[in-house]
Amino acid sequence: MLTRTPRSRAAAPAPAPARTLARCGLALTVGLGLLACEAPDTLEPCELEMVERLDMDRTMDNLRVLVDDIGPRFATSQEEREAAEFVAAELESLGYDVEIQEFPRTQIVASVRVTSPEDLRIDVAAGRVQQVPASDYPLLTDGPITG
Repeated sequence: MLTRTPRSRAAAPAPAPARTLARCGLALTVGLGLLACEAPDTLEPCELEMVERLDMDRTMDNLRVLVDDIGPRFATSQEEREAAEFVAAELESLGYDVEIQEFPRTQIVASVRVTSPEDLRIDVAAGRVQQVPASDYPLLTDGPITG
């Protein structure tokens, strides 16, 4: 049987002085934040070099590959692998040392049991089952990891 928990009632509005103080505090926080973000009048030489190196055509081409050619990239999918390899190749072409790291994923299993009109059990698994070395989980061991 499903039960519905009643929603709690909204808190009564704060007294006028408290609301005014809160609004002033918010305005002050936003104002100080905007002042902190004010751009300097001139750029440093290294910043100018970075701006000059921006290539918006290449950026848009890369975005088109990721969005249009490769498409959605769900975990463990071939598209996720393709996108990672594409980004790695782009970064390498810019002179970066790149390493693709893989991480084990947890398999999620959901079960549903239907009892009417007939007894039926449905198990659904997402992801894939794979064995990973214990060294991936050093905090789960009782002693040092060797081998």
